[in-house]
Amino acid sequence: SNVPEHVVFTLQSDTNEPVRVGLFGITLIDNQPDYAQIKDPLKMANEQVHKLRDQVDILIAITHLNLEQDIQLAETVPGIDLIVGGHEHENVQMWRGSNMTPIFKADSNARSVYIHRLHYNTRTRNLQIESHLKQITDAIPSDPALEKQIDSWVEQAYEGFRDAGFNPENLVTTLSEPLDGRDATIIRGPTNLTDLIANSVIHAAPESQVAIFNSGTIRIDDTVPPGPITEYDVIRVIPFGDRVFSLEVKGRLLQRILEQGRNNRGSGAFLQTANIRFQEGSWLVGEKRLEVDQVYRVAVNEFLLTGKEKGLDFLTKDNPDLRVIQAHADIRTALIAQLKRVFDGH
Repeated sequence: SNVPEHVVFTLQSDTNEPVRVGLFGITLIDNQPDYAQIKDPLKMANEQVHKLRDQVDILIAITHLNLEQDIQLAETVPGIDLIVGGHEHENVQMWRGSNMTPIFKADSNARSVYIHRLHYNTRTRNLQIESHLKQITDAIPSDPALEKQIDSWVEQAYEGFRDAGFNPENLVTTLSEPLDGRDATIIRGPTNLTDLIANSVIHAAPESQVAIFNSGTIRIDDTVPPGPITEYDVIRVIPFGDRVFSLEVKGRLLQRILEQGRNNRGSGAFLQTANIRFQEGSWLVGEKRLEVDQVYRVAVNEFLLTGKEKGLDFLTKDNPDLRVIQAHADIRTALIAQLKRVFDGH
């Protein structure tokens, strides 16, 4: 309730004729939260186009879909003039569908923005779109009014972090090397940052033999530079609170989890690990070959136990081949402790 399903506004043309613009938004249906109902995006897009197309001159879809779904939208839902998308972390520019509907996505974390200039002829009802990708760099001067808004939101965020038990301005340690948290690397293999987090997970769950977490836990999509690192920087790396859980897992289930993690290479569902590796066709726990009938102590982040990760719907607390032993610290708290161990020597 209280959330409009679309927005329509009117602009005046050079000839003082009104031009009506319609906007509607659709999003991925994955990981639906308790406080919202997310409906099928293509079905909702069809409904919105049906409602709006005769009321507006220009119709824009603002989407948070993967590229394949955006293409499907362009190909199956005629009547959209422009798709402004998200989700992918690298810029995209393409035209799809019988009407060659444009699909544009800028780079994640405000590394770039797309500037769209729409030229609408009120006489011929012809629309032309000029789009320009602009990189966001320090060369762009700060706007005082915007800075004020940013400061307000940062302080609200800090208040929330303090309520959650963090001191965002507190110095954790001083890094002697950069930590690689770029999406392009962490979804394909381990980095010094993923190793730090995996080892923090195994330390947070005493007596665990193995640690596993999904690469999508890391959201910074950047390299953390050498120098001071604060608790806020840790939250930037892992913004979503997730407790560490220790489990007893049958070897056959552990192997299935690890194999799916390898299959997920190239996405946030790729699994990062500690004290286990794949070598010459076999999984090694420490230096010993994984045995399917043996029971292992495994530490994981809580999200992996929801069954919502790609291809891991079988990994839930109800699986008979695992037993939840205990919940431990927040994974961010675990990482703070690991950073101090590694860079402060304690």
